[in-house]
Amino acid sequence: MNDLQAVRQRSRYVEEPHLVITLDGEPLDSLLARLAKNHEIEGLVTTLDDCLSDPKERPVVRERVLPTDGATAIVPILVCPDDLDFYCTVVVVQVTRIADRVRWERFGHDQTDSPMPERVGGNVEWFEGVGPFAFGLEEYQRFLDSCRALKTEWWVERAPSKPTPPGVSHGSARNDRRIRHRLPHLL
Repeated sequence: MNDLQAVRQRSRYVEEPHLVITLDGEPLDSLLARLAKNHEIEGLVTTLDDCLSDPKERPVVRERVLPTDGATAIVPILVCPDDLDFYCTVVVVQVTRIADRVRWERFGHDQTDSPMPERVGGNVEWFEGVGPFAFGLEEYQRFLDSCRALKTEWWVERAPSKPTPPGVSHGSARNDRRIRHRLPHLL
């Protein structure tokens, strides 16, 4: 079994102590950056802090993070700390629950291009060789309880409050941000 913990600490781009997931003692963003050999993952923040700027996105995380017995769900687990939404960089995890075990099967970058939050995880570029990680159900539920207990509101001052410009759909705003995030050297 792997060790999954919720801690409050600073991260690469967020100075204020906030909820950070650790997996086997290492912050999840750092672990994934190392295993996936993708430095852009380091500094992403967990969605389990309820920090998403769009209130319609929050239930997607809450409803998927612990699937029913025998089910699998794709959970948005890490997001960009600047945008705090599903329209920028999103790392998802495939979560499976079987009896008294929960497994994080694999991780990947969400590539879904839809303004509807419930579609996140519909198109994923999976990382090679990352996962699975296994947890006992009781330990996993304690971890989720710890996440709720450690929630902070560090993100309130950072959350984008700008309305979407007229004539721009969320989908096109998402693509613009993805292009800027992934190709900053070309802009």
